[in-house]
Amino acid sequence: MDLDALKSAGQKLALHVSDDKLVATVTVPPGYQPTEHELEDLLRNAGVVEGVDPDAIAALAANPAGGEHVLARGVLPEPSVDADIELHFDPNPVPQPRIDDDGRAHYFELGGIPTCAAGDILARKRPARQGAPGRTVYGDYLDAKVPREAHLVAGANTKLIDDEAGEALVAERAGQPVRRGTMVMVRDVYIVPGDLDVSVGNIDYNGAVVVHGKVNEQLVLRAKGDITIDGNVESATVVCGGDLTVKGGILRESKVVVSGSLRTRFIERSQVQVEHHAFVQEDVLFSEVEIGGNLEVQSGIVGGKCQIAGYVRAAYLGKRLGTPTALEVGSLAKWNERLQAAEADLHEAQDELVKAMEPLQELLVLEAGGGLDDKARALKERLERSAEQTRARIAERLKATLRLKGSIQSLPVPKVLTPGGVIHPGVQVQIRNAYWKAESTTRASTLSEHRGEIEVY
Repeated sequence: MDLDALKSAGQKLALHVSDDKLVATVTVPPGYQPTEHELEDLLRNAGVVEGVDPDAIAALAANPAGGEHVLARGVLPEPSVDADIELHFDPNPVPQPRIDDDGRAHYFELGGIPTCAAGDILARKRPARQGAPGRTVYGDYLDAKVPREAHLVAGANTKLIDDEAGEALVAERAGQPVRRGTMVMVRDVYIVPGDLDVSVGNIDYNGAVVVHGKVNEQLVLRAKGDITIDGNVESATVVCGGDLTVKGGILRESKVVVSGSLRTRFIERSQVQVEHHAFVQEDVLFSEVEIGGNLEVQSGIVGGKCQIAGYVRAAYLGKRLGTPTALEVGSLAKWNERLQAAEADLHEAQDELVKAMEPLQELLVLEAGGGLDDKARALKERLERSAEQTRARIAERLKATLRLKGSIQSLPVPKVLTPGGVIHPGVQVQIRNAYWKAESTTRASTLSEHRGEIEVY
């Protein structure tokens, strides 16, 4: 901003101050020779007192040149620092397989869920810092921006502490740290530090489980959340309410039921039921496998029977000696059974609510008409609690029904994919209602159903 276009000595010099009042410049006409005293007076008369550059004044007086010259600079405010929350764990782990240089996907190398031990620091607050003020060339203060504040909120199984480094949030128990907005909590995770054996006993846990070893024979592991097993599942039973990761294999007549997806190294002589997808790094051998989504096998499927609602991909099927191997692809029978059961549960809960509301409505009418005695009032309250619980069950069962319908609708076109692979004699394939049997060694990339026939190409 040109304040007053102040001039001295016959209006020869003009002083200009920028709009932000941080830079003062003088305009010198060509051929004019200002003195140091003249330049200093020009600044003083304009009220410019901060950031005056005596070297620039002396240089201009000694070597005058036409044009604009900076004689004073103000000071910018120091930037303020907003408060921030520094997490000591990854709040959004992405469960995806590692791809090696050969393009092979390692489905069990997903990084795992974040875990913590009791006493671990999960987050720290970096405090806000107010920046120092600046100064205009007139000497006025320029305030720095007020920094934003941030707050740590302790959720379940955590607490706030103050130590030598400031405010921190620590875990009060072992588990899985989770961030929800400004709140950090620890989700319960049962951690088995070694093998799950008779010294630990069976586990039935309402949460996630991590086993840093194998699951031994005759043991039963049930969890409503995700399960991660670092070793094998050997002649054991595992029932998982979330996703199951077995970094070893499933073998020796184990029984595994998974409500989410499964990732494992191999399956051998076992029964495996997976509601969504299954990823097997090596082979599926002589096993009974039922998959509600897709089955990805990096090596082969030999012996046994696999029922897959979506598609199956494998490097090869069967063995040269003609090992009987059955694949049933595209069957929705199991999905439809689960959907019918879920709908039946939903209708049962709805009928319960209708029956419960009849006596409750009668009591509400009596209460509105003249009141209830203590016995009737206690009955009314009991019926209201029962009706509320039934409504909650209806909501959960409705969600379950809608999830199943969504899963069925999202299934891909059923196919058998053996890119560049071999199908050996003894392999039987059913896709929907079409059948095909390998009578000799067949090289094929895709088997699909078209108009009741299986096309091999």
